Amino acid sequence: MGVHAFPRGSGVDPAIHLSIGFAVLLLLGAAIVDVSTAGAITLFDESFDSSTDFASGGQKFGIPLPPDSDEAGWNAARFDHDFADPRRDVGIQAYGGGGNVTQVGLVEDDAGLYFEISTLGLSDVVLEFDWRTFSAFGGDRLRAGYLEIDSPTLDPTTGAADFRFGAYAWPAWTELLEGKGHTFQHVSYGLPSNTTNLLIAFWLDNGENDFGKFDNVRVTAVPEPRTALMVGLGLALFSAGRRLR
Repeated sequence: MGVHAFPRGSGVDPAIHLSIGFAVLLLLGAAIVDVSTAGAITLFDESFDSSTDFASGGQKFGIPLPPDSDEAGWNAARFDHDFADPRRDVGIQAYGGGGNVTQVGLVEDDAGLYFEISTLGLSDVVLEFDWRTFSAFGGDRLRAGYLEIDSPTLDPTTGAADFRFGAYAWPAWTELLEGKGHTFQHVSYGLPSNTTNLLIAFWLDNGENDFGKFDNVRVTAVPEPRTALMVGLGLALFSAGRRLR
């Protein structure tokens, strides 16, 4: 007598069990492929190199245009003290100096530039950039950091944000950099994964007639693999097959 793989009288066609097993293999295979092919993606990439029409001093004040049409753009904000329009204290400089002969972002006088991204479904999120200050005196410092929060309300007149008070004040931010230096340095920092809205900012603390400069701002991340989902579905199908016996 031959061996029967399933109890007689179960009313379940063995082909169904084979189909379930095949589906499980397909799902597990897809999960393995997903893990092996996952690579980093770029969420933001800014080199400031597309600007023209600089003033005689080599500076252009105002909010820089977005790096590309499909990427997040910059906004201006006041981070401390001064009540003037922050757009007057942010912009682009034609030559970064300090070892950088390309265009760079610049901020001064307690004003700064920030952009927003989402890291939902992403891991290994990394921010990197080059930075320096022009001629920092005393307490002048370039600061950079991030804040997990909803988009701020912008001033209807200036189109800029006010980060001097409340939930957006700098003490609420995670500060990544507080420094000064006359030559450009390259730094990188990890950012939170799976965050609905993340603000990333650069501003110069104090600094009238001094500038914080930054360049080659890039955020990369890795899409989270669907391994857990695939394996979970496979196990669910396998369990369903067992209940049918």
